[in-house]
Amino acid sequence: MTSNRWIKGRLNNNGFTLNRMIYLSLFLHAVVLSILFLSPPLPSSKWTFGPVYSVQLVSFSESFLNRKNVMATSGEFNERITTDHPFILKKRLDAVSSVPEAKVESHKRGLSSVEKALENIRQKMSSTSPMPSLTQNQTSDAETNVKMNGYYSKIWARIKSQWVLPQSILPRGNIEAVIHARILRNGAVTDLGFEKRSGNRYFDDSAMKSIRKASPLTPLPEWIRGDSIEIGIRFHSSELR
Repeated sequence: MTSNRWIKGRLNNNGFTLNRMIYLSLFLHAVVLSILFLSPPLPSSKWTFGPVYSVQLVSFSESFLNRKNVMATSGEFNERITTDHPFILKKRLDAVSSVPEAKVESHKRGLSSVEKALENIRQKMSSTSPMPSLTQNQTSDAETNVKMNGYYSKIWARIKSQWVLPQSILPRGNIEAVIHARILRNGAVTDLGFEKRSGNRYFDDSAMKSIRKASPLTPLPEWIRGDSIEIGIRFHSSELR
């Protein structure tokens, strides 16, 4: 009996001690959490990597931008022959006849769209401040290219109207043929020959026939000196789709 009472007393004491430890642990946790939430935030650390420099943006003057636009326009004219029209000029047109100034003044009201574009270029070049400008040769090349584009548009429209190839014969992939031709002063076409064949006989024959049917082409403009010009005419299958 005595031993049983002693064991029960020890169990009661151990249970009481365990409860006290649990309560004490909960109290300590509550104190720590209160300190963490109620304490003021610490100042954030700042990282420095040496001195700070300020940068001032530089803007270009309006005259410089205008000059740059004129030069870009000239470059666009120089590339337009190979991009807008399927023609390759074989020889440089160095000798281009000029129009008298009095004649230009008398026909200003009847200027074409091409001549108006050239007049705008001249005005931009004369209005800008003295800076590295276009040379006279560059200006002449730009004017020549603009005029040639107008002439190319006319002769290509005539050739393309005679270019016929059934869709059933047209290959699925893109092919290209280049034909050399000489255009005389009166528009007649001579010296026809292939510079590049497409590999499709029907396509090549249709391209050659279209030039022969379209001949004579538009006569050479008066501002082109010489009796003829040599060109390469590029025929691409995408034109027929």
